Amino acid sequence: MNPTVAKHLCEAAAWCIHAVSPFDLAASTRTADICPDLLRDQDHHGQLESIHSKTDTLENAVSQIRARRQQLIRSHGLKIPCIEYCLTAGRIYGTDFDTDVCEAATDVSNGFFDLSDIPGWDTWFAHQPGGRIQGIVFGWIPNEIAAPVGRGIWAIPVDSVWWVNEIPETAR
Repeated sequence: MNPTVAKHLCEAAAWCIHAVSPFDLAASTRTADICPDLLRDQDHHGQLESIHSKTDTLENAVSQIRARRQQLIRSHGLKIPCIEYCLTAGRIYGTDFDTDVCEAATDVSNGFFDLSDIPGWDTWFAHQPGGRIQGIVFGWIPNEIAAPVGRGIWAIPVDSVWWVNEIPETAR
């Protein structure tokens, strides 16, 4: 993993450790102040349509999330953990948003995945260009929510979200 992506992963971890509540993953992983413009003021169908129909927007969305999250980290005075801690205290997932929108993951993930299988944007930290839609978005979650997120990943009948062991060098 390149140093810039590692820095962004650590910032995602700092925020998620502070903000994520396992009792309400829908709200606690979708902070309004972090929401990227791509997803703002739309229902879940509109958000997925934006992801699928526009080009170069996921990379911009991840960039906006990182900048907005950095501001919140500063304003809350949060400590940024080291990369070793992040890799043991949480898990990384990847998604390409190539979903069937079956709504199966929402309840079992306690809202981490919305009705269009979009994971909470507070967790997004990197983007890898390419692929069928707009590339892959990588996110970090604390171990305490790995079980409901894993149930959500398992419930989605297409391979649009998966656990990641290594971030490609091409991610940014």
